[in-house]
Amino acid sequence: MQIRYSNIGTEPITQAEVKSWLKVDFATEDTLIDALITQIRELSEEASGLSLVTKTIEYFEEDECIIADWVKLPYPEHDSITEVVYNGETLTSDSYSVTGLTQKLIKITGSISTDADTLNDKGLKVTYTAKGTCPSGVKLAMLKEVAEAYERRGSTTEETVNNLTSSFYNYLQQFKAY
Repeated sequence: MQIRYSNIGTEPITQAEVKSWLKVDFATEDTLIDALITQIRELSEEASGLSLVTKTIEYFEEDECIIADWVKLPYPEHDSITEVVYNGETLTSDSYSVTGLTQKLIKITGSISTDADTLNDKGLKVTYTAKGTCPSGVKLAMLKEVAEAYERRGSTTEETVNNLTSSFYNYLQQFKAY
């Protein structure tokens, strides 16, 4: 499984919210705060399996055993599936089934070719949109996490900014769906 995505929504917490939380009223830290917001959101998405901003996702799967069954698409809440490609062939909606309310599952059902023309065409590619829903508890925890990272910003150890605190990471695990 591989995932490629592009964010098309806005961050769930704003620079103004973070600056208010930190009691920072000067602009010299704005770039750093914006970078911390993005980094904490990305780490939060990875830890929770949620899409916290609206994004277009391309999901790739090459394992035929997985493709033969229902494939669970990551990063709920899903909005719409815009394209399904199997072994280089773009499928019509009658060639696959979709189920699920907030997390879509997809299964190839129609008659399709099983030979890929090239190695790059092998497997399943699903393009879809994730809504970018951020629960209020996650927003609050993100504010705390950005503040924590802001306070540790002068530390020289790499792990101080690249990891979530264990309590926040553990909190996010309740949302993990895959």
